[in-house]
Amino acid sequence: MEEFTDKNGVIDLIKKTQGHTKEEALKWMKDKDIDLKTTDEITIGSIIEFTGGYHNDIRYKSEVIGIDLEGNLYLMWDCYWFSIRPNDKRRNILKLN
Repeated sequence: MEEFTDKNGVIDLIKKTQGHTKEEALKWMKDKDIDLKTTDEITIGSIIEFTGGYHNDIRYKSEVIGIDLEGNLYLMWDCYWFSIRPNDKRRNILKLN
């Protein structure tokens, strides 16, 4: 995991996934009619940092690959994708671009 961790201890999920499942994620979202819309602050393609892990004590960096109708952000995560709620204060989301 160290090869994907920056000097601040943030795990870079973009490097870790290398985009090998992004196409699958986008196809799955399209098949499930998940709206790939944008919000005022975070858009598809935005790079964000967020807090996760079992104890919410690990910082990650990932790319937003989709946003559903409720505003949940779909991110690449390890070997699959998942969604997080942008208003979840535990995530401490920071937009990087």
